[in-house]
Amino acid sequence: MAELIDDGALPRHIRAMRVLYHERRDALVASLRGRLGEVVDFEVPRGGLSIWARAAGVDVEAWCRACESKGVLVRSGSEYAFDSKPVSAVRLVFAPLNPREIDLAVERMAAALASVPCR
Repeated sequence: MAELIDDGALPRHIRAMRVLYHERRDALVASLRGRLGEVVDFEVPRGGLSIWARAAGVDVEAWCRACESKGVLVRSGSEYAFDSKPVSAVRLVFAPLNPREIDLAVERMAAALASVPCR
């Protein structure tokens, strides 16, 4: 590890990953705004590997199931709650996907939404 730091490999890797993850975050932001902008609300995170998106008026649990049936794994905010109460939000991980895959996933999320009852 010391050698990686000394020869600059680790700092270069960190810079490259920052650029990569910002690109992927921005791809998700653009796709969400373009395809689901009327349904989800979110703040663009300065860092991290996911976005929390609020989905008011949507049965989030049903939407997550519908997304999974279309090949997209979306996690409900309720899965992260300590009290198990319903949370009208989803956690969208962008880290492992390239921009094309991100757009396809959001396209499938939008298609899945059509089969979900609104509240």
